[in-house]
Amino acid sequence: MPELSQTNVPRLFELMKSRKLTAKQVADAIGIPQSNFTEWKKGRSNPKYATLKALADYFNVPVDYLTGSESDENAIDLSIQAELQQLSDDKKADVLKYIKFVQQEG
Repeated sequence: MPELSQTNVPRLFELMKSRKLTAKQVADAIGIPQSNFTEWKKGRSNPKYATLKALADYFNVPVDYLTGSESDENAIDLSIQAELQQLSDDKKADVLKYIKFVQQEG
């Protein structure tokens, strides 16, 4: 059976990794058992829609993004938005400067 991290919630584990969050931290934040993450990764169970919605709300992304249903173009935009929300205003200003630099190069 394929791992869920590659099928049913492919971007969940990517978001957790990029934000340096543990399963315990996310589980505690949304009120589910930490063991659910192990079950999902091993393909033994699937997250229920209410859990997917809670995870999407926690990460401030649509459910479709977590499940990989979003188009790749939208997924990149949503990923950038999600990451930007984690930055301080100073770091956001640095990112904006970098974007302008890259635009001038192209």
